[in-house]
Amino acid sequence: MSIDSHSLSEQKIDLKNTNLKKLRVKQLKKILNDFDEQCHGCVEKADFIKKIEDVMKDHSEL
Repeated sequence: MSIDSHSLSEQKIDLKNTNLKKLRVKQLKKILNDFDEQCHGCVEKADFIKKIEDVMKDHSEL
């Protein structure tokens, strides 16, 4: 049984137990999109990771 990449992209990512550095930029963008956030000016993978960490911190303080 094969799993296509589309079905993988639809899965929820457990952010607390996921190493963001191991994800693809496409997956990082999806995480931001799930938070209704965008990363304007993000060029490097590290930029997206920093933005996700900031968003997660903001959401955990609520």
